[in-house]
Amino acid sequence: MGKILAIFVAFIICCMASGAAYTLYAMRDAMLTAKRDQTRNLVEVAHGVVQQAFDKEKSGDLSREAAQALARQQLSKLRYSQKEYFWINDMRPFMVMHPFKPELDGTDLSNNADPRGKKLFVAFAEVVKKDGAGYVDYMWPKPGVTEPVDKVSYVKGFEPWGWVIGSGIYIDDVNALFWSNARVSAGGTLFIAIFLVWVAFLMVRSLNRSLGGEPAAASQVAQRVASGDFSVPVPVRKGDSTSLMASMSRMQTDLKERVEVDARKAAEMVRIKNALDRVASSVMIADVEGKIVYMNESVQRMFRDDEADIRKDLPNFKAEGMIGTNVDVFHKNPGMQKNMLAGLKQPHKASIKLGGHSFNLTAVPVVDEKGQRQGTAVEWTERTADYAAQQEVSDLVKAANDGNFTKRIDLNGKEGYLKDLGTGINSLMDTCEVSLNDVVRVLAALAKGDLTEKIDGEYKGTWGVMKDDANATVDKLAEIVASIKGSTESIATASKEIASGNSDLSGRTEQQASSLEKTASSMGQLTDTVKQNAENARQANQLAAGASDVAVRGGDVVGQVVTTMSSINES
Repeated sequence: MGKILAIFVAFIICCMASGAAYTLYAMRDAMLTAKRDQTRNLVEVAHGVVQQAFDKEKSGDLSREAAQALARQQLSKLRYSQKEYFWINDMRPFMVMHPFKPELDGTDLSNNADPRGKKLFVAFAEVVKKDGAGYVDYMWPKPGVTEPVDKVSYVKGFEPWGWVIGSGIYIDDVNALFWSNARVSAGGTLFIAIFLVWVAFLMVRSLNRSLGGEPAAASQVAQRVASGDFSVPVPVRKGDSTSLMASMSRMQTDLKERVEVDARKAAEMVRIKNALDRVASSVMIADVEGKIVYMNESVQRMFRDDEADIRKDLPNFKAEGMIGTNVDVFHKNPGMQKNMLAGLKQPHKASIKLGGHSFNLTAVPVVDEKGQRQGTAVEWTERTADYAAQQEVSDLVKAANDGNFTKRIDLNGKEGYLKDLGTGINSLMDTCEVSLNDVVRVLAALAKGDLTEKIDGEYKGTWGVMKDDANATVDKLAEIVASIKGSTESIATASKEIASGNSDLSGRTEQQASSLEKTASSMGQLTDTVKQNAENARQANQLAAGASDVAVRGGDVVGQVVTTMSSINES
């Protein structure tokens, strides 16, 4: 343990030293960059001074010579950082002004080179000619130092006068500041290293007491727990309840119980999700903020199928990528919908219409074991086809009530129970239409006196009973007509015989009356009696004549009935 910790401390010290070195060099670069930026800004200020002198020339206050002399004088006196200065040369290049080396003023600098052979003033002119301004690295004598040192200068051209204005910083100034910071950093790093060694010693002693076992054993326990293996007990010293090993033992026991519970819950959730994914009902779930976190396959398929129509009411609606969006996307008043879902305590049913489609919604609050609200489950039921089918059935029933059995349910585009329902209703209408047409045909034939038409189709149940009764009615009517025909023929014969008997009786009565009249004169004493008999005979004769007429008319009527029945039977 001590060896490992020593290696660790050494590694930390090395990392700190490396970090400090990197930080120092980064600091040096930052310092150099800051110095360069400072120099550039100051050259911009000097450029502004020259611009002011030029403005006086333009305004006519000064001649060019006087304006240039003013600019040279002002820049020669400008200092920053106590010793840094500005110089001016032109584009030839000739020195215009140097505050520390006035002997260079007016001299040709084209051949002036540093110890490395770099013609620095030519470089100044080239940078200005190319970019208007820029940095140039070179070597230059530093006041108080015998040998030239590295220097970086920023130069900027002043085009109206053909000048190059410049100033620079000595790199050794930056290096001196860098090494000063390095010594401070090294001292701090050494102090921290000593402190870490002391802390490591204390840690080793404390760890030996707090681990409660070998670090290797603790590591093995941690690896087993991390891999989900809770089968091996953690070795704990007797009476130890505060060490790491004791804590790891309790942790292993708690984790084992928690993992078992979580595994059961996870398996249950997987079963529920798999079931929801494949149920026919369209289900989505939103969190407490109303963001959609789950959509099963059925509701996704429903929205894909209806997407084009829904966009007629919701132009920004997209079936893909709805997970993460808010359920308010389906409502024109999102605030009201949000408040309703937030206050949902029990299942809530509603109906909406989108793009010509009708949907029934059932929203159910989702809570955890503690009763805390976790979101909302919404079941979508598209009733568009149901309502259309309901209207079709209503129209068909109305037509049937009006006596029109020719309408049918259109089965195109229908599936499932709607197709089965439509097929069943169409079959019922077919049966009704055919059977009723058969009945109408038979009744129409009966109305015309035709007793030969019958129902020949195969029918079941009530339709079969109706068929049998209709055919039995036709047979019975034919039987009755045949019986009436025979009866009328017998009546006609009897009527003729009655008429003949009445005629004979009338003749004999008249003969008797004549004989009585002839004997009336010879039978005086019987005159009254004979007269009475004669009167009775005349009355009997009249009655017989009336009966004869009635019998004749009855015979004619029965003959007509017989003729009619015969024509019915023959047809």
